[in-house]
Amino acid sequence: MRILLLPLVALLFAIGFAPELRSQTSPTEFHEGTTGYAIDVGGLPSGGGYVSFASGAYEFSGNVLDWEDSVGRVRIASLFVLNGGRLVRTTQLRQSHSAFLTYARKQMANEKLTVTESPYVFAGFQGVEMRSSGHVSLVERSFFLNGQLVVVSAFSEERGTLAELTDRVNTFRALTKTERIISLIDLYSPPPLPRTAPATFASTDAIEHRMKGPIAVVREFKQKTQNDEQEFSVEYRYDRSGFLLIEVAFSGGLPEVITSWGWVNGSRANRQASVPVHVEGFRMTSGRPIVSGAQGPIDGEEVDLRYGVMVKTKFDELGRPIERKNISNIGDTISVIKFSYLENRIDRVETDASGGFMNSFRQIFDDNGNVLQEVVLSDKGVPATTPRRFEYKFDERGNWVERKVFEETGRGRARKGRLIEINTREIQYHSEQNRTVASQASRLPKFSG
Repeated sequence: MRILLLPLVALLFAIGFAPELRSQTSPTEFHEGTTGYAIDVGGLPSGGGYVSFASGAYEFSGNVLDWEDSVGRVRIASLFVLNGGRLVRTTQLRQSHSAFLTYARKQMANEKLTVTESPYVFAGFQGVEMRSSGHVSLVERSFFLNGQLVVVSAFSEERGTLAELTDRVNTFRALTKTERIISLIDLYSPPPLPRTAPATFASTDAIEHRMKGPIAVVREFKQKTQNDEQEFSVEYRYDRSGFLLIEVAFSGGLPEVITSWGWVNGSRANRQASVPVHVEGFRMTSGRPIVSGAQGPIDGEEVDLRYGVMVKTKFDELGRPIERKNISNIGDTISVIKFSYLENRIDRVETDASGGFMNSFRQIFDDNGNVLQEVVLSDKGVPATTPRRFEYKFDERGNWVERKVFEETGRGRARKGRLIEINTREIQYHSEQNRTVASQASRLPKFSG
């Protein structure tokens, strides 16, 4: 029996991953964050494959996951739909879905199935449910979710009834935004690096980030105005000593690049991974460049596969970074960042391996280490953009939990600040029991007046 409908042209892989499942409604619920769905049919898939076919002017291709138990088989296909070599737009979803239905009907006719159809609405899209109770019991639902055509089917030749199969497909649901974020981070995080810090190191990430207290997790959100919906921008996870473990950069409110931090030969090192996310069908993988070093052997090169990039930092006598060199795992310098300090001002200049200018900016701080003003500098060291200034609200430990970003306009008495962004933070702290690292607040660099 070749049921459903989507001929498995080639079974390309067996599902072997085991993402950590959290925020579930059931311990057997499987979360697929890339497309954004959950289904409760016994946990991880038992197999999978890849399908590709055409119908009319449209081409369909994507991954298929399978589950099988005593009732029958459940199959979920997440398909990209192309027209003329391009992903279909929102205005083409209805026509492309009709083309899929034409294809599915032909496949079912070839299987000599007698099928009934009825409307099925999911996530605001009016899809279709197909049922057959002949020599094969079948329930299949098709609809668009996050820009992909999703086909959820349950079928059995002799074991399961239509009611039992319907119960299976009824457990399919869209992930909440939080569940999808958790699933994506768990699934695509790079392997961890060694986490034991050297006995002596001049500073910590938490100190350089101007954080106070035993920071565990910092989640930052952004919005244009108070009335806009908050959107994830970045998440940091720290160990008890104040060093970064994981850094997650977001785009469109979903994870885009995940950086895993650790130690190699006494220096900070990291690995990066890009997260494939499907939003309205137009973003298959991250558009953000990642710097992860060589991933495998290169002819004539020695590659250290323990990490992607090593970060070597020089500090001054006050424990402040003055030079930070990023080095790939084949030993090439990627970039060099130099810091200069003058009273409450820090200038940061980044160059490539040959000294070519990449970027630069200047920050002015208050006595507590909070940025008051920031401006981008040219390669000549002069302001190249309109300055930005910041206003804060703080928690009881002195870490900001709300930051308003203003762009300065005008000059002299006519100078004004135009609100361009609002940032908020959710901060979690480690328990201070058995804590061996001194208070980070006492180690923050002090600025002279």
